[in-house]
Amino acid sequence: MLNPEDDTIQPYTPLQFDDDGNIREEPASAPEPKAEISEEEILSRIKAREEEGLVRGMEKGHATGYEKGLKEGEKEVRKKLERLEGIIKELESFKNKRLNEVLPAMIELSLDVAKKIVHKEIELDRNIILEVARDAVRKVGEGEGQIIVKVNPEDYEVIAGGSEILREHAGVKEIVIETLATVAPGGCIIETGTGEIDATVDGKMKEVVDVIGTATNS
Repeated sequence: MLNPEDDTIQPYTPLQFDDDGNIREEPASAPEPKAEISEEEILSRIKAREEEGLVRGMEKGHATGYEKGLKEGEKEVRKKLERLEGIIKELESFKNKRLNEVLPAMIELSLDVAKKIVHKEIELDRNIILEVARDAVRKVGEGEGQIIVKVNPEDYEVIAGGSEILREHAGVKEIVIETLATVAPGGCIIETGTGEIDATVDGKMKEVVDVIGTATNS
């Protein structure tokens, strides 16, 4: 049939009449039956939602616990660092105290070793006394007419043989060589008109002790 208001071709549907001649209406199409959900499917969906909620709860709890644990860990680390700093300070104090206690003994021991080494060198080379005396006479002030060099009897010959060299270095007219048993081998004492110059081994060691004492007390 053609619809005057619609020029599209409609499919032809034959009319049906009842016994009285009336047009029989087409029965409305029955609604499609809804798919039934089984009990197992329902339980499965419930279980899935429960598991999803459990996972979310665990994730939230894990995040909260992690943050709390991190703060507690940082607090514990700070405590350990403070204890460590305290231990370091105690060790520094102990070290300084012990150092002050043992330093004099260490210095004395070092000087004893140095003396032994020096005396050994002097025994091996008797001419060392000449070098010691030469350095000592250089300290003599100008204008001295005569100086006296006192040495150990073992060093007399070496000093006497180099007296002219010593006189030139001292810039004096005369040098007198004398022996003195209390002067250890390898050292000498210079007497001038204005004072005395101690160039003995013990005197040199005393100078070292004084320098060390000044340095440690400053």
